[in-house]
Amino acid sequence: MAAPELGDACLQATYRFVILPFINRAILPRRGLLVRCGRKIQKYPFRLPEHMRVFSETTDPGMRDEDIVTGTVTLLFVVPMGTLGIVGLVAGLFGTSESPNRSYDERVGLVKIGLVLLAIATLVLVAMWWGLVLARRRLERQEEGHGLHQGEKQNESLAHGYRSVRDSLQPDCEKAQGQLLVYL
Repeated sequence: MAAPELGDACLQATYRFVILPFINRAILPRRGLLVRCGRKIQKYPFRLPEHMRVFSETTDPGMRDEDIVTGTVTLLFVVPMGTLGIVGLVAGLFGTSESPNRSYDERVGLVKIGLVLLAIATLVLVAMWWGLVLARRRLERQEEGHGLHQGEKQNESLAHGYRSVRDSLQPDCEKAQGQLLVYL
């Protein structure tokens, strides 16, 4: 039982004393540059549609500090995994200079390991991207509703939700009433 607790403690210590100070000293002070470059890249070379953009065009910070930390931590773990996946894939397909005559089973095994690592890295990156897109939407919604008080925002959203549910159910209710009259 001591091994998982020790592993968790090492991981938490690495995160707290190595990764977070690196992010706080190297990345967060350059948030303005990061947001400007990110906005340019998502707008011109990639031409991403508005609903897929990570950096907000309308709000001032463009991205919150928590989201930058989340993205950086994810990239710090995913990039080495993807690199190992590519190395395994290339070593399995083309061999290496140290052992060019590997057996077929060894090469297939390396290809499988490489593909699994690349698939995991891709899934994690897609999940991170989706989380950053949702964070951008929350930031923009928060900025739009900044003038309203919290109670007014909740009442307005509840009223809007009630209207949308009522309007979507209205045709079904009328149709059901018509069917009921036909049966009677």
